[in-house]
Amino acid sequence: MTLLHEMGYSLEEIAECLKTMGLAKTRYNSQDAGDMKVITMLSKCLNGYATSRVMEYIAKQKEAEADSIYG
Repeated sequence: MTLLHEMGYSLEEIAECLKTMGLAKTRYNSQDAGDMKVITMLSKCLNGYATSRVMEYIAKQKEAEADSIYG
């Protein structure tokens, strides 16, 4: 995702592309817990660290977007 963004693709373009991609069903699980959705993804070796960094980046982008709208 970062590589694509650095290459000039907008976050919206990247998000639209990611909608068409699928994770292997054995590596993805989604459950509802009250008013929250809990998503787990299985990864191997250091890929888990990379995945958590991507999720952190996405969360920060959403926070920055909310701050610019409501700030």
